[in-house]
Amino acid sequence: MRHEAIRCPRRSIASGHAPNPVPSPRRSERDGNSGNDLHIRDTGSEFADFYSDLVTKYLPNLVTQYVPGVSGQVDYFPGGDTSKALATAKKLQVPYLLEYDRSRSVGGQPAPIAQQWIHANGDGTYKEYMTEWWYVNDLPGRYADRPDPAGLAAQLAFADEAIAALGTFFEALPCHPEVVATAPVAPDAPVATVAGTAVTVSWTAPSDGGSPITEYLVSLNGGAPVSVPAGTTTRTFTGLASGEYTATVAARNAAGTSAASAASAAVTVVAPPAVDPTTVKGAVAVASAGSGTAFVDVLGWLALALLAAGGAVYAVVRVRARHAK
Repeated sequence: MRHEAIRCPRRSIASGHAPNPVPSPRRSERDGNSGNDLHIRDTGSEFADFYSDLVTKYLPNLVTQYVPGVSGQVDYFPGGDTSKALATAKKLQVPYLLEYDRSRSVGGQPAPIAQQWIHANGDGTYKEYMTEWWYVNDLPGRYADRPDPAGLAAQLAFADEAIAALGTFFEALPCHPEVVATAPVAPDAPVATVAGTAVTVSWTAPSDGGSPITEYLVSLNGGAPVSVPAGTTTRTFTGLASGEYTATVAARNAAGTSAASAASAAVTVVAPPAVDPTTVKGAVAVASAGSGTAFVDVLGWLALALLAAGGAVYAVVRVRARHAK
């Protein structure tokens, strides 16, 4: 629905005046006379100034099939300021395809449009490639009911030219546009599994941002990250204490490091009870004919072994001393 109440304040704010009716360009200056505000390339549109300011500033070397003052133009108040003189912008038809280079100039003048998809008539005028579906598909279309071999042939030839020119347009584009790499996308939340006192973390490689991933950084419970080589998407942490564990993963490439993933679901490690070695006595089993199996303190055996060894040494010394006499 069209709300005229919006019209005056918007125009008056731009011009700095109190709200008052906005003068419309003379009817003879309009092209198309559309009553639809969304038909912005028409003088009669509420938003013609937005369209015209954009075309004038950013498309200065635009060519169209409309010739201002002859076959079509858009009259508008620059910036929507009705206190300024009426200006004229080029009227752009659809479809419209262009190659744009903001820094391009010709003869010292801005010329950001490097090429356009448009038919040159050879006399300084142009015709935009607007045709109909059936001619592109070699069908008679409206000529099926009104045979006109020459007219149909012209339509089919124009459609063929438009398709060929489309191919030429894209072939002329830079073959190797510059790709600016970014840090990888944050990986999805990893999956953690537990086996005894070990937790294995698995994840899926994310988008690399245009530069190969060089490593992953895996953390348990927000601790210091552990580096994992690119191409590997699992990491096992062993010897963990009892408790709950969650894992996160970040990916790194030459451009930077991604944000950390969301945490995995928590897993619980239950470690066996710790044993105090100072409370454990060693024991050995000795076979006894009369009493079955008996346990002897290891220290006792060590003492007996030392005594036996000492006795053997003493006996050897005595024997050698006797022979020496």
